[in-house]
Amino acid sequence: MTGAPALILHVGHSKTGSSALQSAFALSTDALARAGIHYPEGRDTEAARAGRITSGNLDPGDLLATYHRAARAAPDARAVLLSNEACFAAYLNAPAPLRATVEAGVALRIVMFIRDPMDWAISGYMQMVKRAGHTGDFAAFLEKNRFLRRVEQFFALCDGLGIPVLTRNYSRCRDRLLPEAEALLDLQPGTLTPPPVGQVNRSMTRAELALLRAINREFGAAAGYAVADALCETLPDVMAEAPALTREAFRAYIARSEPVRKRLNARLSADDAYLRERYRHHFDPTATAEDAAAMAITGEQAEVVVATLRAVTTRAPAADPAPDPIRPSPPPGAPVSGPGWLRRIASGLRR
Repeated sequence: MTGAPALILHVGHSKTGSSALQSAFALSTDALARAGIHYPEGRDTEAARAGRITSGNLDPGDLLATYHRAARAAPDARAVLLSNEACFAAYLNAPAPLRATVEAGVALRIVMFIRDPMDWAISGYMQMVKRAGHTGDFAAFLEKNRFLRRVEQFFALCDGLGIPVLTRNYSRCRDRLLPEAEALLDLQPGTLTPPPVGQVNRSMTRAELALLRAINREFGAAAGYAVADALCETLPDVMAEAPALTREAFRAYIARSEPVRKRLNARLSADDAYLRERYRHHFDPTATAEDAAAMAITGEQAEVVVATLRAVTTRAPAADPAPDPIRPSPPPGAPVSGPGWLRRIASGLRR
């Protein structure tokens, strides 16, 4: 497509600051346009500008049509920028939109942020609890997790289609995410406007995780989703905590990940290479999964949870997503498990 804008596709992947980047992109459309990059508006653009959790400006299944609309809207741009972290999983499962875009002659390159294996697993587990109704503990999640292999498969897909993939390791650059994005997009420093909140789609405290797991079991995934988003958006500056994990479970996960980590590092730069992480960098060896004394919620957190549950439980019931593949949901009316304080809170909220 001679003379047409190139396509820069930001695919995430998950838990690498995508919501923060999308907020910056949405806040910087004019500055991006002056730099020759057209970032078209999507249905979540205003929410992104407010620093809320969003999905960017692209439906993954509509890639080529979205590009063509954007290219017609900005024919003199050097590139169209599209973003949605769902693209990573969507194109692994059904690569036809990606293949069709390449076959149409679009000059496509992909921007992908990666993350060290355990660093990602902690955040990925929290996202499953927050957004997918997950009720299992972290150790069970790790036993099923093969995300690093998915990254390897995504690289292989792009290699097969001849698509260059530009990477940065989020574990190295989370404190300078926007400057790294500017470098990947060939932008002058300061082009991107930071989000209006300190953290977008933050991770959880251990107490929040325990409470969300109970809400997922007791009220369903839709309620857990609503409470998690309300906590993240209302209280964005709460510091996250890693879930409890034994040294033995940690070592087993690292050992399972090691062959893939080494293969991926063969293609990554030294700055982006996956680290072989150490237990003490992430976990408190004295923490246990049911250590109620170490978990507490603040008055602000409690107010957010109560207000959100009041809202969602007075609306018409929503259908829950597919059952948790690791830990089945209890039958209706089953009591909430976990520490006594958690059972009391969940029972009180239910009433």
